[in-house]
Amino acid sequence: MNVQPTYLSISIYLPLYPSFNSFLSQSLFATVDVPRTFPKHPLFISSVGKNVLKNVLEAYAFHNTKIGYAQSLNFIAGLILIIVFQDKFSSLYTFNETEYIAQLEELEASDWRHVEEISFWLFQHLMEVPPL
Repeated sequence: MNVQPTYLSISIYLPLYPSFNSFLSQSLFATVDVPRTFPKHPLFISSVGKNVLKNVLEAYAFHNTKIGYAQSLNFIAGLILIIVFQDKFSSLYTFNETEYIAQLEELEASDWRHVEEISFWLFQHLMEVPPL
């Protein structure tokens, strides 16, 4: 099953964003950075994992208009996504990378939605922690 999740709907954030053109440029940067995020990790070799990361980054850009998207946020969000995914689906892990990626592609859409939502909120809360 080839699932392309798009659970964090950016449409709910459009009225909050000052300029749609600004969002498009930030979305482009996020899209360019996603393939650079842990490129050898099986979660991001799969198209579904890349799409979930892109959704989390775009949703954060809408949620926090002061920061939007900045380079290297993809690594922070990517690490959170890896941790959340491995916590939820530790039983999938196998030493065979091809088999692991195939298992990722077969997960139900609701499973990906849950991982995406938890990752977004953890990322959002982490970004609100004041600097030391």
